[in-house]
Amino acid sequence: TGAYIAKKVGYAGYAPEQLFDPKLNYRFGSYYLHSLMKRFKLFPLAAAAYNGGPGRVSRALKLFGPVRTPQDLIVFTDAYLPFAETRDYVRRTFVNLYYYSNLYGTGKEWKIFSKRSRKRVTRKTR
Repeated sequence: TGAYIAKKVGYAGYAPEQLFDPKLNYRFGSYYLHSLMKRFKLFPLAAAAYNGGPGRVSRALKLFGPVRTPQDLIVFTDAYLPFAETRDYVRRTFVNLYYYSNLYGTGKEWKIFSKRSRKRVTRKTR
């Protein structure tokens, strides 16, 4: 992952031990998380990809379908993510988002499911 990010951000001479440098680690980690947010749209899905790999999350989403509601997220996390560590990581990051949102934000940042995203596509019948 580090080599991939180094290439994407144009960082020459990358070596894995450089990730112990806090500034580089922050730069790479924030770049990676931002790219995962752009790809997966929802913070818990980006967190799952950050921990367990984006390929695994993509494969799980192909099996499950779109995550549109909090209930979808619970089922997806518990039944479709392949690793217990990743399932636990998603739960912990979502809980932390809730608490930190209330401590330092507006309290609404954790409400990731808008009314628009919850609408199911239905076929009109005659």
